[in-house]
Amino acid sequence: DIFVELRVCRFHVRRVPDVTGKSPDFARQMLSAAGLNCVVEGSGTVQAQSAEPGSSVQRGTIITLTCG
Repeated sequence: DIFVELRVCRFHVRRVPDVTGKSPDFARQMLSAAGLNCVVEGSGTVQAQSAEPGSSVQRGTIITLTCG
């Protein structure tokens, strides 16, 4: 028999905030406060983000923000 134990520490899992419609600077602050990183593509307000708002990701995940 093979047993696999998977442990997920809830302190390492973060919920992705909804940053659509925000300025890139404010979106970066929101993501940073949630323990996440980001890459900004384009200029203007955030039109899309690579991770769905409310989804769970690992702390330190890089979220791509598409601005326009």
